[in-house]
Amino acid sequence: MSKTRRQQLIDEAMAMLLPNIPLAYALTIRHSTAQGALRTAPPYRAVRLAAIALARHQFTGYDAMLQQGYDRDAARFFVQEDMCMQLQEWGLTIAPNEFENIDGDTNDTPQ
Repeated sequence: MSKTRRQQLIDEAMAMLLPNIPLAYALTIRHSTAQGALRTAPPYRAVRLAAIALARHQFTGYDAMLQQGYDRDAARFFVQEDMCMQLQEWGLTIAPNEFENIDGDTNDTPQ
């Protein structure tokens, strides 16, 4: 089965932005870029936002903080450093202050 043009662009964006990401996480990100608001976002932005959301939910205490009653902004503030470290491990460098202008998480329901 051949890939659509969008799938090709998503794969190219992942290769550029996340050169060190393990395959299992790459597949999760690829799947996420075809869901919700990311489905219509430009490929580069969709990959970036999906990677940020994955790092936030899988590699930080973000969901636990929400369950403990932290509001979304406070929880995001407290997990920024851990998110940056995980994203950097995958090859995507984002400064903590960049998160102030990013709202790529369309689902804050703990998983």
